[in-house]
Amino acid sequence: MEGVAIERVAQMTNWDYYESGLRFQRILGAMGISAVLREQGVQDGDTVLIGEVELVWGFENAIGE
Repeated sequence: MEGVAIERVAQMTNWDYYESGLRFQRILGAMGISAVLREQGVQDGDTVLIGEVELVWGFENAIGE
């Protein structure tokens, strides 16, 4: 799965700030990306690559669920 918009957001996110990570998670949810990743079998502890940003998927990535 690829998407220029979410890759750009990932690249522009300042990962040094916890709040920035929360914002990114909300964007993933709003764009439907979180749901698609779960449908494709992503599980806690899996590495998810968005552009050049590596994320470890887990409960913290499931805001609002």
